[in-house]
Amino acid sequence: NEMIAAKRVELFLEMVPETKRIIFIWNNALTTGIEHVRETVKMWPNVVLIEHQVQNEADIDAYLATLSVESGDALFRAPDSIVGRRVKVLSTWALEHGVPLVGTNREDTSLGALMSYGPNFVEIGVQAAELADRILGGVSPSDIPVAFPARYELVLNTDTMKKLGLILLIARGSRVLS
Repeated sequence: NEMIAAKRVELFLEMVPETKRIIFIWNNALTTGIEHVRETVKMWPNVVLIEHQVQNEADIDAYLATLSVESGDALFRAPDSIVGRRVKVLSTWALEHGVPLVGTNREDTSLGALMSYGPNFVEIGVQAAELADRILGGVSPSDIPVAFPARYELVLNTDTMKKLGLILLIARGSRVLS
């Protein structure tokens, strides 16, 4: 998760180079990749990371109510369950304030996030079923190597892109999607 969070930041900043602030809402440092996000943002001298740790869903709502939006802002959601349960709220807030929301998976983009980068959960379910089948077939869990998602996917929501009036630079600047 840590490296994926960093890659998500990198991909977004390459596509939306006018970004000035990344607002990162997170709950659990063990699942969010916050350290890697911090390191990645440091590589972009014109971008500031504004992090806000939350303890529960009410903290997210309270933070959004007080957040002042500036030109060049982007809102990132962490891959943890507390923030994950508020994706629709984050998406609605982001669209109302003209701020792109960056999610962690395809479902986030279906709920209005501009983009997501992460594993495909259907494929993860298939991988889990294959591992369970091996275990039920008699293979000891300790004999099965740790499995990671077979692939990661970048998903863009073109409706959100149009609502935000964005033109994204795709494929490391080689193609423009408008």
